[in-house]
Amino acid sequence: DLFRLSFAGTLWELTSIEPFVEGVKRLAERAPVLAERLEIVLAGRRAGRQDEFIDRLQGLPCKTVRLGYLEHTDAIRLMTTSDALLLLLSDLPHADRVISSKVFEYMAAKRPIFAVSPDGDQCDVLREHPGATICSPRDPEGIAEALALRLEEHRCGVTPSAVDWDFGRFERQAQTEQLAELL
Repeated sequence: DLFRLSFAGTLWELTSIEPFVEGVKRLAERAPVLAERLEIVLAGRRAGRQDEFIDRLQGLPCKTVRLGYLEHTDAIRLMTTSDALLLLLSDLPHADRVISSKVFEYMAAKRPIFAVSPDGDQCDVLREHPGATICSPRDPEGIAEALALRLEEHRCGVTPSAVDWDFGRFERQAQTEQLAELL
């Protein structure tokens, strides 16, 4: 009955988990029974203070699983077997122009996406995805509320329609065709 929310990639300054952790802490304070249903799986490298931020989850009712680097096939397996995928982008200068390649891998996995990202180009792409939840890194209360909603939907058996969504226009061939038309 756990809601598995997974991140696959590198956690560092540009993809800091700190805002998400603050949201989880608020969720745990406000709704510990819901927080018990959350399993956070973090696969990949962690740089700088990211492990310190993750350590703040200790003692909370949610379950946290730290994995190291995964081979690509194992990372894909993790993504496709998760209930949702965690996408992180820090609110740093010029981050509004960043679109992580992870967005497209997550879309290809056909899983709901829980994004903690500043408004900008990445959010513009995510808004087209019917299974995307977008929260601002500056709003830990909003992150907690969105997590509570996803957890409650999961408990009730409601799943966003990410599985049925056609992301074909983001595939390399379609993008190349668009570029060729422009040129």
